[in-house]
Amino acid sequence: MEYSHNSPEPTGVLTDGTQQASDQVEIVESSQMTELAPVITSLRGLMSTNSKATGGQAVTSLLSGITSRLEKDLELCKQRNDNNEIYIKSLNEEMTDLKVDKAVLQEKVETSTSTRHIRNISITIGTAMMTFSPTFFNTEKFYWVGIVSVAIGFVLVIVGWLNIGQKGGKK
Repeated sequence: MEYSHNSPEPTGVLTDGTQQASDQVEIVESSQMTELAPVITSLRGLMSTNSKATGGQAVTSLLSGITSRLEKDLELCKQRNDNNEIYIKSLNEEMTDLKVDKAVLQEKVETSTSTRHIRNISITIGTAMMTFSPTFFNTEKFYWVGIVSVAIGFVLVIVGWLNIGQKGGKK
């Protein structure tokens, strides 16, 4: 078989039946898709006349099929694009909600840590006050200081144990 100088010789690439569909999808912006509408309309107009300028009946049928397929692919791409935009919007909303939840949880952790420190200090001071208050009971002059010291120490220990003052009580 002889080939003209205008057409390339077949090299076997893509002609041996081993081609496979790609997993990668080329993203086409919607502005590019709408630019194809006049081309499709023009091709349909040329094909409807079965003109010899389009190569006759066989080529016209082939072009008509290709054009129809391209138009269906275009609509499918538009639909997928719309679905992807909706999905991206929902993911953005979910991400915003998760960021808010994260901020709330970080605040709770920081509050919990400071509350735990206050509780520990309260229990320590209360225990120390109750431990040293009996020394005041031995003298009449400071007897009332011992009673007040025991009472304040007891209150501090109870507040530390029961976590009074924090929302929700003990957790």
